[in-house]
Amino acid sequence: MSVIGLGYIGVGVTDLAAWRTFSSDILGAQVTDSDGGLKLRFDTLAWRIAVAPSGEDDIVFVGWEVAGPQALEALALKIEAAGVSVLRDGGELAKKRGVLGIARFTDPAGLACELFWGPTLQTDKPMVSPAGVSGFVTGDQGLGHLVVGTAALAEALAFYRDVLGFGYSDHINMPVGPGVTIPVEFMHCNARHHSIAFAPPPPGPGPKLFHFMVQAAALDDVGFALDRVNKAGIELAMTLGRHSNDEMLSFYAYTPSGFEVEFGWGAKTVDRATWSPARHDTISKWGHKFVGHGIPAA
Repeated sequence: MSVIGLGYIGVGVTDLAAWRTFSSDILGAQVTDSDGGLKLRFDTLAWRIAVAPSGEDDIVFVGWEVAGPQALEALALKIEAAGVSVLRDGGELAKKRGVLGIARFTDPAGLACELFWGPTLQTDKPMVSPAGVSGFVTGDQGLGHLVVGTAALAEALAFYRDVLGFGYSDHINMPVGPGVTIPVEFMHCNARHHSIAFAPPPPGPGPKLFHFMVQAAALDDVGFALDRVNKAGIELAMTLGRHSNDEMLSFYAYTPSGFEVEFGWGAKTVDRATWSPARHDTISKWGHKFVGHGIPAA
């Protein structure tokens, strides 16, 4: 048994009001109040991103979807056999997340992870983007992807591959300065080119999360989103460009918490049965000029 998709994430933030505006007016998600925070909706699921005013300005949990209760228990046992503790839920957390079953563990990168099955769907209430986004690419590909910084790079790769059942997508030697590169490792669990990627952490204190990505359904959605970012005076981290590995056309902007969001379109998919990993010496075919204040991560 293995993970089938990135179901949801939770972020802890300092400025909830700024996140409300950013999520609705810039990202184009439907926003509802929940548990003193916000829930962001992008598709038929009741929510995909939970925003809590807890002040970390970082990712606080990741929800990995599995196929059902048998798959959850089988994977939980596999995680325990790898020496990682798993906490089965008595029902309280499942109710809070709106799922039918859930278990928790911490991965080698230090991420608080949740295995779950049976998310709440709202097919009777179609998602309508308040910013006019035509739609988001989710479904069998999950929410999008995460890029996370960790000093335990080899351990994280091995855990996601050997225990959670991810496939290895590819590797980028990312230039960050004259003669300086950092390795970025990309992993998939479905047809999305990568649902998670790992890179060395930035120097000094900072969030684990470099960025999360949402993929729009149409190219114009990216252009309109870029216009919204510019009109609102939000700082870009990287300009419009097209990646070398997944061929996503995207731009990067800073969220109110300081980590980035990639807003993209047009990524290629992988066939897990035939995919052959590769290496790259550049993050992009063109564009993606770094203009921000932090260290970029592909």
